[in-house]
Amino acid sequence: MNADGSGLTQLTTDGHSFDQAWSPDGQHIVFSDDRAYSQFFIMNADGSNKRPLVDPNQLCCSEVYQPAFSADGSRIYFGTGGVGEGIQYYSSTNGFADTSHVSGPTVLTSGIFGVYDSPTVSANGTAIVSR
Repeated sequence: MNADGSGLTQLTTDGHSFDQAWSPDGQHIVFSDDRAYSQFFIMNADGSNKRPLVDPNQLCCSEVYQPAFSADGSRIYFGTGGVGEGIQYYSSTNGFADTSHVSGPTVLTSGIFGVYDSPTVSANGTAIVSR
């Protein structure tokens, strides 16, 4: 949808997609799917090329939530659903255009925060806040 509310376009039709976030360059959207709580998916901004963000062997947690891109687009931070799992991130050298280059997850705050953290990255990328 455009910022003025016009041009509404449905990108998914399965009724299971939530917790979406735009990449900083506007080319991709990362999101959660309630049928696979431990996995994020990514698609092009027009809804095409929907695919898992990482290989199933790279999954980290019982549940993942609230993906948030870093300011430069090289990381996707996320909250987790398990006690002590904290905030973690996946990284990529190519801006997540090709998911075969995704590495991680890397633990950022294990054990500091509680369950269902929701990271938000500052516009300049120097700070992260979480509920």
